[in-house]
Amino acid sequence: MSQEVKERFVGRFKNGERPKMNEEVRELWAKALESNEFEQGRYALNKQDAKFCCLGVLTVLAERAGVHLAKREDERTGNFGMFRYGLAGQTGYLPGEVLAWAGLLTEDPYVTYKGTSEPLTALNDRGVQFKTIATIIREQL
Repeated sequence: MSQEVKERFVGRFKNGERPKMNEEVRELWAKALESNEFEQGRYALNKQDAKFCCLGVLTVLAERAGVHLAKREDERTGNFGMFRYGLAGQTGYLPGEVLAWAGLLTEDPYVTYKGTSEPLTALNDRGVQFKTIATIIREQL
């Protein structure tokens, strides 16, 4: 772990603070979720039907910003129509390349919603609207 990463994240945990993601990326992500540019989907970052989960929107923004991500169709049984992203071939969680760009620590960040801590994918897949998720991202990540 580089000294910069240690200072940014580890030191903040010691002080009881939760590390925050890159502020510019956070605002870009929230605005994209509010923009109506992306149709909300479930259970995958992105499918051929052009629907996205909230993490899929962040993945697209990373691509647009110049983050090189391998993208290929997932042809495994049961996953037809999904795309795999990054070196690890993620279909439902953030690839490492996106984590690094956004300044996030986990591939599926946890937030508090209605008093319960849960991952963003759980909110998205339950149908919590993108605009609500955008507000949560601004306040908690």
